[in-house]
Amino acid sequence: MIKINNQFPFSCSFPIDLDKDKHGIFYIHFNSFFDSDVFASYRGFSTEGNYIQNVICEMNTNDDRKIEVLWTVEKNDEGILLPIKFSTKKEDDLLILKDKAQEEITNALVSVINAKETTQFFREKYHYFGNPLHGEYYLPGGFRIAPAYTMQEEYIEMDGQKYFNSTHGEHVLYIDHEVSGFNSMHIHEKRKVNSSVYAALISLFLDINLFIPTSEERWVISYDTGERASRKMNLGYADDHLTINRMPKKGTEVSSGALRLVDRTVVEIESTGYHLKCPKDIRKLVRTYSNLNDAEKKKYFNAAKFYQISLDIGRRYPSAGMSYQISAIDILNTKHTAQEYKKLVLQYFPYEIDEEYVMYLYQNVRSAHFHEGIFPGGENQIGAGLNALIQLEKYPNIIRDTKVICKNVLINWLLSKSSE
Repeated sequence: MIKINNQFPFSCSFPIDLDKDKHGIFYIHFNSFFDSDVFASYRGFSTEGNYIQNVICEMNTNDDRKIEVLWTVEKNDEGILLPIKFSTKKEDDLLILKDKAQEEITNALVSVINAKETTQFFREKYHYFGNPLHGEYYLPGGFRIAPAYTMQEEYIEMDGQKYFNSTHGEHVLYIDHEVSGFNSMHIHEKRKVNSSVYAALISLFLDINLFIPTSEERWVISYDTGERASRKMNLGYADDHLTINRMPKKGTEVSSGALRLVDRTVVEIESTGYHLKCPKDIRKLVRTYSNLNDAEKKKYFNAAKFYQISLDIGRRYPSAGMSYQISAIDILNTKHTAQEYKKLVLQYFPYEIDEEYVMYLYQNVRSAHFHEGIFPGGENQIGAGLNALIQLEKYPNIIRDTKVICKNVLINWLLSKSSE
């Protein structure tokens, strides 16, 4: 990028005078001016970590000459645009085109100011392992979660009662939400962000490993011919609901889900026959997240995302799962030191806990796994070494304990921000 800028030594800058939430919209409108006459476009990051886009294109002068110019767009990690830089190879060209460049900026600003939002409905499908969701839940912020199907085919009857026969199997739920934006690109960018936030929060609050399955063929055991056989088949769930384009009315697809009081100080063992139900404080949790300031919201989303990842990767690699959970707590640790991490755990874990144990999780689990390749969960016993096996005997419930500590700290930290 330095070499490109050296080719265009004469420049001027145009500040973007817009509210913070409109900078992303301006960027989309401004980029639409580059649909044609683009010679090259380069994207990367500055030494400060800002995103940079360099676009080389042609501009017409009033006497119909074409002049090669360079636009440099830079935005920080919060999506705020720095003044847009306009550069030319000759000083005279800059003088000739400066007003026209300002006009391009003004046109994009006017497009943003005059733009009207439209709203679209989206239904996202997420998979998880555990019990089927009890019913639909309409949550603050305008989104809904519901089971993708009724599970009727998985009932068994015992002593006159119906139970589910698939406790730890794979299930599918919908995340329904509406997204408003100024054009299709803006709407789909917001859709991607919003659905990721909802999935992370639901993974944490319901303690389920929400994931989107990869598109691939896997070996399965089939009885289609009446005999047991192995076949390669595509992963995925074929939706049996009609395509809809608006938020469904309550009770039209499934009944409302019940709420339950959750004891977060224990790892609850899923039992055959029970539904997955939202905790009684689910709406309070979602509202509190929505009311966080931007910095806290970003930090909490990252922590919830780490917890979501931990549940998924932890099914196969418990050490990685534990390390992600401890790191999720550390995201809320503003100083990122071991002592501050310990203070955070002691403050938000509701029961007395051994400080040595807390530090062991931080240093001998998280740091040892990420920095030394140690597997303190015992799944790679040769790589873990004798000392790790000894420690595993010392802390036999470490996998369970780590999850309980992480879940409590993350949720209690959020509840401490509530004004309710």
